[in-house]
Amino acid sequence: MGSRANAIRPNLAPQNGLAGYQVAAICYRHRRAEIEFLLVQTDGGRWTFPKGQVNSELGARKSAHHEALEEAGAYGLIGERPFHTFRWCKGVFWKPKSEQEIPVLAFLLEVTHQVEPEQKFRKPTWFSPAQARERLCERREMKHKREMNLLLELALLAAKPQKNGDRHLPLKLQ
Repeated sequence: MGSRANAIRPNLAPQNGLAGYQVAAICYRHRRAEIEFLLVQTDGGRWTFPKGQVNSELGARKSAHHEALEEAGAYGLIGERPFHTFRWCKGVFWKPKSEQEIPVLAFLLEVTHQVEPEQKFRKPTWFSPAQARERLCERREMKHKREMNLLLELALLAAKPQKNGDRHLPLKLQ
């Protein structure tokens, strides 16, 4: 799946290290044969997946897991590689020169348990895929709505168990 994601977005694939990149933990769980996604709120009240800067000492994968724990209190199984790279918008499009697009490496994280998050204001909340799509697209420009829709579609494909019980991505216990 990682190669497919890079084929979709070759211009966002890391070329010279991870400078300028962020990481996201696309947290999910299986409930009654359905998948749910764990979202957190930003300072501005928008919903998003736990994400943040790459810690050079941890690397991208472990940094994504750290963000899940810090923002959502989520522990679990995380993909060995990012399954997708998407553009995240910081700032607001109606204020000239305030908007920045940042490439984000998305790691799938199957949540096994949760604790109280370090950042309590984030309000981690579970949503169905349809609810997650709605929340992720609220108050966003159309191109970023498309980014969130694609991210969710790829996450659903990657998280869906195969006939043999495996997921699309190799997972490893943290």
